[in-house]
Amino acid sequence: MRKLLLAMLPVLLLAANFKLYLKDGNWHLVREYKVEDGRVRFYSVERSEWEEIPVEMADLKRTEAEVKEHADARKQQAKLIDEEEKAERAAAREISNVPQDPGVYYVDGKDIKALKPAEAKVNSRTASAAFSRSSRRFRSSPTSPRSRSAAKLPPSPSSRTARNFISASPRPNASPL
Repeated sequence: MRKLLLAMLPVLLLAANFKLYLKDGNWHLVREYKVEDGRVRFYSVERSEWEEIPVEMADLKRTEAEVKEHADARKQQAKLIDEEEKAERAAAREISNVPQDPGVYYVDGKDIKALKPAEAKVNSRTASAAFSRSSRRFRSSPTSPRSRSAAKLPPSPSSRTARNFISASPRPNASPL
């Protein structure tokens, strides 16, 4: 879409309409104008034909200032579009450099390097011994449900019922949400 817009930009710039200001405060919407022999010839967008007026009636300084202002705005807009496209191309280039293979990678300057995969070994005797020790600790821990009565701990907050948290009467100044 942008490429189409950029291709049409020169055509659109040539067809840019602007105001030809007159000294009495009025203006004509024109596509282009020329100053010839004390007369201003302009192509009227409203009438789609060439017209002429005396130079004394036209405010050429104001017209030139507006044309220059619009040209500067178009140049600035084109510069912003170029910068944005440059950033998009750089981001696409960076994305294309990321390897698609599984693994972990890091950036070293401009190079992308893969980390060596770690080797993992599971010792079944050590793992089963650690599991049995942790399960024994769980059974004998003072916070387990079996040991609550022996340790005389208060009941956990999750064992309270909802009616403990609901008051019997609402506050007098409470407003509904």
